[in-house]
Amino acid sequence: MQVKQLKFRPQVATGRRVPARLCAMALLAGLLCAAAPAEAVSYSQYKRHRIVVKVDPGNAQKKSPAVSRQSLTARRKTRTNINNKVTAIFRFFQREKKLILKIKAIAATYKIDPLHILGAIAGEHAFNVDVYDKVQHYAMKSITFAGNRFVSFSCRKCRMSLDEFLKLDALKPCKRKLGSDRYWNCVENIWIRSYYNRTVDGRKFPRLRFNEAFFNPYALGQTYGLGQLSPLSALKATDLTHKIGGLAKLDSTDPAKVYAHIMDTEKNLHYIAATIRNAISIYRRTANFDISKNAGLVATLYNLGHVRRRAAKLYAANLKLLKAGKALQYPQVNYYGWFVNAHRTRLQRLLDAAT
Repeated sequence: MQVKQLKFRPQVATGRRVPARLCAMALLAGLLCAAAPAEAVSYSQYKRHRIVVKVDPGNAQKKSPAVSRQSLTARRKTRTNINNKVTAIFRFFQREKKLILKIKAIAATYKIDPLHILGAIAGEHAFNVDVYDKVQHYAMKSITFAGNRFVSFSCRKCRMSLDEFLKLDALKPCKRKLGSDRYWNCVENIWIRSYYNRTVDGRKFPRLRFNEAFFNPYALGQTYGLGQLSPLSALKATDLTHKIGGLAKLDSTDPAKVYAHIMDTEKNLHYIAATIRNAISIYRRTANFDISKNAGLVATLYNLGHVRRRAAKLYAANLKLLKAGKALQYPQVNYYGWFVNAHRTRLQRLLDAAT
């Protein structure tokens, strides 16, 4: 089957106004509304996945989108200034040349641009956590996490272990043989659809995301390590890190091993790379967009998560638009991705300087 490829350069949308209802659907996908020429993509091509829309590097917006409340709250609590954090991040990268070389090597293994990995780390430490002075700090923490044999994945508020939850009849449609990413996405979707903030069989389930409910044994947060990975993200990526990176497979019945992997600097980079490669692939297959050249879009998806759901929503929104003869909506960055695109030249210099 021949697939047609189009190239769209990021630009501020102009032309016909997009209906608010359809624009809202795009926003639900975690993406902003921006119009592409309606005549460039046909409904038939898009619906049958016979077209791939390539997105060039760069930001469409001159100004950054609004920063999330969670990030603003975290910054207020630590009394940190974004400019100070950016300065600290680049000083950190300049000191850690061995880390940059590892990033380049692992990116080559997963056949992705190393800028995506570096951008994900920079974004996490700019908005979500404070950058540490040395990578060794993570290595020391990995010993603490991996050595705790008593840690378990469970939902304290619903008094149920993860293993018990996965054995419920409602989870039977989720098949492990389909692969780790599809399996855990299926579990997560069923949680949202059937258990989130509901009472089922007399048991009250909390108003928490699946990751927050079952993967927070230390009550300190749900993400860890250099790329601020969650245990759930690592479990989703384990098939790919095993197949491409040669890492041992992870299992939710062995939480200590999961933490050992995501807190180990080099292994953490493998999971970042696998997560990014998977996001690029899903957006190409599902939403018909090649975002591999736009580090900000990749970073946006890394930050937001739920890539399959977002890609499917964007695809559905575009089908409605194209059927109505309207302009195609294509993905754009959030504040996190905008930051990565805004600093991509500096990030690229760091990569080029590490030899």
